[in-house]
Amino acid sequence: MPLIVPVYDPATDPRPVLYQFVISVRDFLDELVREGRDPTGTPLFVERLLGFMGPAWEEGRPIFEGLAVAISDASPERLREHGLSGRQLGFKLEVIRYLNEQYLASGKGILRRLLDAIDTLLKSIIKAAGLGDAAEELKDFIKDSIDGD
Repeated sequence: MPLIVPVYDPATDPRPVLYQFVISVRDFLDELVREGRDPTGTPLFVERLLGFMGPAWEEGRPIFEGLAVAISDASPERLREHGLSGRQLGFKLEVIRYLNEQYLASGKGILRRLLDAIDTLLKSIIKAAGLGDAAEELKDFIKDSIDGD
């Protein structure tokens, strides 16, 4: 399953879209860890780290549900302060959508850029939700486990 980047109308409440985005990122990371291969079939991760990554992901996976709920409860003002509404959010989601399309077409070579873009948006979501950095850090360590490049 590819990353599903929700469609956002800048004139609407961004909270449902942010909720969907966080859940989609969780599902995307879940697939990366579970499958361990990109869309072209190329192995993604350093083999030595796989035995550690799976259990760590299972332990940390629920953090994303908490983040999704917390961001759906954030005030519109707080979301605006963190660039999580309007045309700013629309642009950010479109960049991630583009990078995801590139990843699906070409595989592993662009995965770090896709994860970096996801990370940038996740940081804002975490700050706006007023939560700790555990979700972001776990995603970063999955990224750091990518073999090569």
